[in-house]
Amino acid sequence: MRLGVAFALSCLLTACASQPASEAAGSAADDDTPVGAQACFSRRQAQDFVVLDRSTLIVYAPTKRQAYLVQISPPATRMPFADALVFQSRSNQICGRTGESLTLAADSMRRYAIMDVRRLPAPELDKILSNRSRAEPGRGLEPAAGEGAEIEPIETTPDE
Repeated sequence: MRLGVAFALSCLLTACASQPASEAAGSAADDDTPVGAQACFSRRQAQDFVVLDRSTLIVYAPTKRQAYLVQISPPATRMPFADALVFQSRSNQICGRTGESLTLAADSMRRYAIMDVRRLPAPELDKILSNRSRAEPGRGLEPAAGEGAEIEPIETTPDE
C-alpha cells in the first residue's frame, strides 16, 4: 500500500514539475513571450476585447498592455455585434487547447472552439488597430458616383 501511495505522489509531483511556469502561477504570459509564439492568458483576467472579424479577436488580459490574438472556429456571424464573451476551459488558462471555447453573451447556446492564442507585442497590436481604424466598413457596397448607366432606346420596325 505504501508503494502505491508513493507512486501516486511521485506522479503528482512529476505532473506539477512539467507544467509551464505561467500556467502553474495562474497568471498571464510574460512580456518576454516570443513574437508569434503560442501563448496563454488567464480566463479570469480577460477584461476587454476587440472584434477584428467573424473568427478573430483581440483579448486584453488583464490590461491593454497584454493583448492576445484569438482565433475561433467556426466563424461566428454575430461576433461583430458581441458585447460580452464567456470563456470556458478545464483550467484557468486559455491557450487554444482542445476543449477550450467561448460563448457570445447574446448566443449562449452556441460554443465556438478556440483554435489559437498568440501574444501580440505592442508594435504589432498598434499596427492591427491602426489598420482597422483606417478601414471603412461598407466601402464598395455603395454605387460609384457618376451619371449611372445610360439606356438607349431600341428602334423597332412595324413588322416586329
